[in-house]
Amino acid sequence: MKQSDQINELLTALSKAQGMIKGASANSVNPHFKSKYADLSSVWEACRDALSQNGLSIIQFPCEFSDNRMFLTTRIGHSSGQWLEQTMSSPVDKPTPQGIGSVLSYMRRYALSSVVGISQLDDDANEANIAPKERPATLTADEQTHIKVLAETTDTDIMNITRHFGKQSFDQIERLHYATIVKSLEKKITQIETKLNKVDEQ
Repeated sequence: MKQSDQINELLTALSKAQGMIKGASANSVNPHFKSKYADLSSVWEACRDALSQNGLSIIQFPCEFSDNRMFLTTRIGHSSGQWLEQTMSSPVDKPTPQGIGSVLSYMRRYALSSVVGISQLDDDANEANIAPKERPATLTADEQTHIKVLAETTDTDIMNITRHFGKQSFDQIERLHYATIVKSLEKKITQIETKLNKVDEQ
């Protein structure tokens, strides 16, 4: 992950935006699995106003196509000039315009949801050649990064989180705990902000 020298204002704004963001509507149907999922437009609809109102923006741009993998960089920026960015990749089974486009759409939706903390019904991953049985039960790289950023902001020891869930290492924590961990850390951020505001008022 790359970032600007300071990210305190960005994280504060993101915390406020996440308090406004609702889950994305499952408005599309995967024809292969007959399941519903929230498409890219639905994910954007869920977060656009909250991001804009807090001075946040999302920039996503495709990188190189190499070894049958497509790369995408997602950057979240703040009006202060602070920013965070991460690059992800996904295999492309069929390197056709349609195949690459499907993978990009999946990665854009997945990255955007992960960065701003949107819950959604999954998924059209088959189109991106990521079968459900192949998805890891543990936290993804993006989810680990999100938690680590929040932990750093609240001066929380990652190993304390790890031990809380009875794991030997952070990357062993299951994905089902992701929302709980994020919610707890965001609550700590709010408490810290409240204390700082009280000090400023004195």
